[in-house]
Amino acid sequence: MESATIAVECDATSAWLIWTDASKTPIDVRTNIVEGTLDAIEERIARAKRAGSSGGSASGESSATGPEGAAASKAPSAEIPPDEVPPRGEPFERSSGIDLEGGVGLALLTEFWSGAYTAGMGPRLDVGVGLGRKLSVVISEGARFAVGPGSGQMMTFDLQVGLAYGAPYQTRTGLGVMMLFGAERLAASRDISGTQGVWTWAATASLGARASLATGPLDAWIGVDGMLRSDTIETGQPKPASVPTLSAILSIGCFLPAFSGGGSGEDAKKSAAR
Repeated sequence: MESATIAVECDATSAWLIWTDASKTPIDVRTNIVEGTLDAIEERIARAKRAGSSGGSASGESSATGPEGAAASKAPSAEIPPDEVPPRGEPFERSSGIDLEGGVGLALLTEFWSGAYTAGMGPRLDVGVGLGRKLSVVISEGARFAVGPGSGQMMTFDLQVGLAYGAPYQTRTGLGVMMLFGAERLAASRDISGTQGVWTWAATASLGARASLATGPLDAWIGVDGMLRSDTIETGQPKPASVPTLSAILSIGCFLPAFSGGGSGEDAKKSAAR
């Protein structure tokens, strides 16, 4: 293999690996052509090893045929047209997020409240650390500020920790779910009795779903969460409002993935192939 030459042949929609004997292997380019090519190389090497482990008799036949047989063995084999090549017998399991170890996300939250302040909006910061295939530990911090008439009279701050499965922490493109637990501080300029500057702490639990799409170095994602609180507050007149004990949160943001091996998944695959 040290002096062997391989190539990649492409058209507008497909690509093929041209092996040392001029035979073609289709390249799966759904993620990108680099990773697909490395997968195809790994498959050909594995195929050669399997053939070598059970090719004693074939080797005998080759030596019996002499130089002509050796020449024939090196000649390009008849290939099925690329569009008709059957699926690989042992596909290399690939996923757009298989090489992720978590990452950092930033999002805009919109929580639906009741009363004068119909919603609270604010930023959210997520940090995910991979535990293994598809599973991550997530730390999330968010804030919401009242919007609408008299905005700024009510706000919430929360810190939560939990587990996430799938996107966006372990899968760049796909779906995921997460469950978080933590604490939240709710504050209002005036409670329902007219007292100025009130606040309270509440235990929280949330369950949400995520949909992520790889867009270059960043992933774009959207999520929906249900938030359950142990306590809440209400503002008084002239604009009564409250943060519900059970509420819905819509979030949209971007995610910077952390790849395994200190680099991208393609780098890891390249090292393995070598």
